[in-house]
Amino acid sequence: MQRAQWKPVGAGDSLPLYSSESLWETMDAVPVSRQGDRTAVVCSSGPAWLADDGTITPVRLPDAVADCEEVHVAAGAIIGTDTGSGLYFAMADWDGGPVRECRRTDLPTPEGEPYCVVTGDRLSVVDPGKQRTRVHTVLIGEEELSAWGVRELPPLGDFEIVAASRTHVAARVNLGPQGDAVRIWTASEPDALEFRSAYGTSVWSTEDGRLYVAVRGSGGDSVAVIDETGRMRTSPAPGNIGSLGGDGRTVLCAIFDGFHESVHRIHDGQGGIGFDLVGEGPGKKHIGVGSPIWLSRSTVDGIRVESEDDTAVIDPATWARTPHTKYLASQGEEGPRALRITATDRHLGTIVHLHGGPESYETDELRFFGLAPHAVAQGWDWRSLNYRGSRGTAPDHTTAAWKTWQRSSIEDISWVLGEIPRGHPVILAGWSFGAALALAGASRLPVDGLIIGGTMGPLADHVRAACAADPSHETWFGDRFDLDGDDGAYFSYPVPGDSVDLRVLSFHGEDDEHCPYHLFAPVRERWSESIPWTHHDLRGGAHYAESIDDVDLIVAETRRFISGFAAPYTTAESDNGDG
Repeated sequence: MQRAQWKPVGAGDSLPLYSSESLWETMDAVPVSRQGDRTAVVCSSGPAWLADDGTITPVRLPDAVADCEEVHVAAGAIIGTDTGSGLYFAMADWDGGPVRECRRTDLPTPEGEPYCVVTGDRLSVVDPGKQRTRVHTVLIGEEELSAWGVRELPPLGDFEIVAASRTHVAARVNLGPQGDAVRIWTASEPDALEFRSAYGTSVWSTEDGRLYVAVRGSGGDSVAVIDETGRMRTSPAPGNIGSLGGDGRTVLCAIFDGFHESVHRIHDGQGGIGFDLVGEGPGKKHIGVGSPIWLSRSTVDGIRVESEDDTAVIDPATWARTPHTKYLASQGEEGPRALRITATDRHLGTIVHLHGGPESYETDELRFFGLAPHAVAQGWDWRSLNYRGSRGTAPDHTTAAWKTWQRSSIEDISWVLGEIPRGHPVILAGWSFGAALALAGASRLPVDGLIIGGTMGPLADHVRAACAADPSHETWFGDRFDLDGDDGAYFSYPVPGDSVDLRVLSFHGEDDEHCPYHLFAPVRERWSESIPWTHHDLRGGAHYAESIDDVDLIVAETRRFISGFAAPYTTAESDNGDG
């Protein structure tokens, strides 16, 4: 695939789809609405149009909106808000045109630092005071922003309002290493309901006053529906929920079934809560916020914007030879699973990608900003591993690696490699915890290369630093790792023996708050004494890429790194798994 050269662009300019900028902009792009042959999306840098010909055009915001403290998106409008003195509200449609401006100065004097939330057709001003939290809600369509509804809640503490309807207010609660929870106040209940939230967007409201909540439990994910009266019903989901979205009438969710994500429409009727399959196929699914659509990013199928009735192929992902996708599964619900993507029978080598988390999962994604499709097109065999300890469809899959990481990860990586002949290149790639697994595995397994980023330092040091920042980390790590035993030794990263022919490429941000730089640097220095190691500091300084400069660096260096390996070999279709 040809990668366009990066050049600075301003609002209103177009970006070629597979430039570094477009890979960065679409990484977490969320679709908002579909109009003709283009889609309104929220990209890394803000609102933009994604055209069916593959160009991305940032929306040029009117000054009245762009100069606001906060900018929000809805299906039919981009909204700027200021809460310095009362509320200033400026709304423009996605194509420009006249700007509607309103100012309300009669709101009560703020007790804290107010902020705004847009949920469907409602705008809420949240005032997080020390003694109470006030939420002022109004319909966006109200010409004079009249008929405000006011709710008083307990002090916010360490959480933020994420949704509000006529009768409900929902907040996200930060539980530290345990993830997030959703706290909901209803009109009929003075005390809040609280749920462990699933990953991604976990709350969605509809125009009939219902709140849909993605709930994470010990037995798997479920959806709770709370109506205007406060009545709640729940139903198990057919897999792990990635995100919720849709519009005021339709609620969609992305669900991971152990191999890939599919899209389901949630219905709530007299027969109970149900899940109707409306979209499947390869790729990471980004559910729309404002319309019942979704965006898929896939190595095999490129980028698509889809709905129940239509599919727009943004990038046809043309290949010299159509890639072959195969799902691999070991025996039992708790065993590892993997996705294998190849375009030829004769390969340059094998790349195994290990996701972070560890309680996340692999789908067919454009990992390392397009390295996956680039490597497959060049002739590499790409394998994405959902190792034991990942967020699987069965709880046993997640807990199967706890306190046995050395044994389970070595077994799982060996399993996914299958019968690859010795002497042919094998690269382990991963970020964050995936990088830690790759680095630890390289001290025990015959691999030829590592591509790692945001790697945690030795486990014991990492845990001490995490617990110093938040003592609740102690329970989380204590449940999952044998800190004084094999896990502690494994993640201390012993240097492989002199006979190992290994090369390493690494990235790390100097201000990384998740995996501190000063804990990882001594590991790199120790390995570098005997192993060729190329390192690059992320220019944004964070745990992940935070700017186009970071993306340019990762794109260029990962492709340069794999080009240094070449030992073609042929594999049979029956390497591993059930297919």
